[in-house]
Amino acid sequence: MNRKFLLGALLICACGQTLAGELPSETLESSHISAQILEKDVSVSTIQQLFKNAFMKTSLDSDGDLWVEVENNFKVMIHVDSSRKLIQYRLAFGFKKAGLDTKKLILVNKMNDNVIMARFSIPESNSSTLVVDYFLPFEEAIPSFQIVSAIRLLTGVSTRALRNYDKEDLLK
Repeated sequence: MNRKFLLGALLICACGQTLAGELPSETLESSHISAQILEKDVSVSTIQQLFKNAFMKTSLDSDGDLWVEVENNFKVMIHVDSSRKLIQYRLAFGFKKAGLDTKKLILVNKMNDNVIMARFSIPESNSSTLVVDYFLPFEEAIPSFQIVSAIRLLTGVSTRALRNYDKEDLLK
């Protein structure tokens, strides 16, 4: 038998769970933070319970999107797109000045050129807002830890990007 197989089998026995172990959405516990969530179980309510288990404040809006409050009073909107098998994380920041101008577009383009992990945009419908989003795929299954850690990574990447690239002090 191959050594990697034996080591993997020992780790599974020691951890008491398989890598493909099912995590019922009704009974999530903080001890399951490293468990996998099967594609069929990925939902707003499952994700909300993960964040509650991570001691983060959550709420639902009228559209059924999840809002999670993280460090520095950031609120991140989370939307589950089941048809495309994506979890969308979205942050919004306000610009000091309304209206679309060249400086805002230069800032957004510079961040998109230099920052990995996040996409920066200015919605056509609201040019006084900078939107930062990230999409996490969940085909077949996804580790619950990855869902929680992605929000922290996104907020960290976003704040560093704004600090490093908003030299004209365009954002509130």
